[in-house]
Amino acid sequence: MRTSPLRRPHPSAKPHAARDAAFGDLDNDGDTDIVLGIMDGAPVVQRNDGTKNHWLGLALGGTKAHRSGTARSNCRVKSKLHLLIPVKVVSMKPVFTLADASDVELLIELMREFYAIEHLGFDERAARGALEQILHDRRFGVIHLIRVDEAAAGYLVLTFGFSLEFRGRDAFVDELYLRESFRGRGIGKASLELADAVCRQEAISALHLEVDRVNTRAQEVYRQAGFRDHDRYLLTKWLQ
Repeated sequence: MRTSPLRRPHPSAKPHAARDAAFGDLDNDGDTDIVLGIMDGAPVVQRNDGTKNHWLGLALGGTKAHRSGTARSNCRVKSKLHLLIPVKVVSMKPVFTLADASDVELLIELMREFYAIEHLGFDERAARGALEQILHDRRFGVIHLIRVDEAAAGYLVLTFGFSLEFRGRDAFVDELYLRESFRGRGIGKASLELADAVCRQEAISALHLEVDRVNTRAQEVYRQAGFRDHDRYLLTKWLQ
C-alpha cells in the first residue's frame, strides 16, 4: 500500500463522529469530495480543493501504532497511520450524446418506462418505426441520451417543424425523461439548455414543449427557462 505524509488540518477544522461516508466529485472540479453521515447531526460536506488524482488520503489515529489505526473514545491520540487508498471519482455532471441506430434497444427501454409513468399506450413496433425514421434523418429531429457516471439517466427528443406564426423553423421538446434516481439534480434544466443551444445552431426561431396542467412543478421549471403559456389548447387528431 502506498503511504504519504498528509497536510496538517486547518486550525478551524472540527472533529466529527461519522458512521458512514459517500465519495464523489460534487463540484465537478475533477477531484474527490466526501459527504459524511454525522451521528446525531446533519451531513457534512468535505470539499476537496487539493490534487486531482484518484487517491484519497486518510489519517487514522490510535493510542498506539495499531495496524487498524483505531482509538478508544476519550483517549488522547499519540500516533497516526497515514494511508492513501484508491477511490472511484463519481461525477454528478450529465453527459449528452447523440443517439444512433446502436442505441435503439436502450431507447425502447427508456420509452417503455416513460410511457408507463405517463399512462400512455406503448406500441413497441410503432416506437421502433418512429425511432428508425428520426435516427436516420436529422431533418425530423435529434435524440440525445443522458448519462451520469456512464449510467443511463434518460433521454431528450427534439423534433423540428415549420411555422409562419413563429417566423420559420420551430422545434418541439417531444420527450424528456429522467429516471427517478437522477431527478432533482438540475439535469432537466441542463437538458433544456441543450435543446436551446441545438435550436440556435440550427437557426430555429422558436422552441415549444407540452406539460400537463396539473404538473405545476414542471411548469415553474419551464417558465424559469423562458417558456411562456399561450393560453391555448393543444388538440390532436390521429390520422394513422
